[in-house]
Amino acid sequence: MGLLIILFVSFMYIICSDAGLPFREELARSPQKILASAFAQFLPQAEGNTTHPSSSANSEGGVDGCPPAGVAATSDGYFHGLYLISTLVKLMPEWLLGNRIVFDTFLLVWKSPARISRLQNEQELSILQVSHQFIGYVFPICNHCKQANSF
Repeated sequence: MGLLIILFVSFMYIICSDAGLPFREELARSPQKILASAFAQFLPQAEGNTTHPSSSANSEGGVDGCPPAGVAATSDGYFHGLYLISTLVKLMPEWLLGNRIVFDTFLLVWKSPARISRLQNEQELSILQVSHQFIGYVFPICNHCKQANSF
């Protein structure tokens, strides 16, 4: 698990550097991939699939749209996704304007019962502290969009 964190931090340093421009541009062209990796449970289901992941338990034991413990796409992926998107918005503010699905997904994440439940079960952080962190990610996005009169 520690290695994944080291790799992610290294990746973020690269993304933020001048040498990371090609990576940023590729990420900017792939918002669906970012969302699918970090927030799959909040994306619309494929046609023909009538089961919503947040409404039932999956075969691995996950409930209410949250992956089960021990799966690679746990809260680390969730927070890495938030951090990656926040970083892209800071480096490329216009990116969000052309990707409304990213903002809409943020709203779904914010309003999700699974998020509220997880916050209520957190032992180390209060709901206000975690909400403050989340708002720290979303506020720059909203501020930029307000300046651009787009949302």
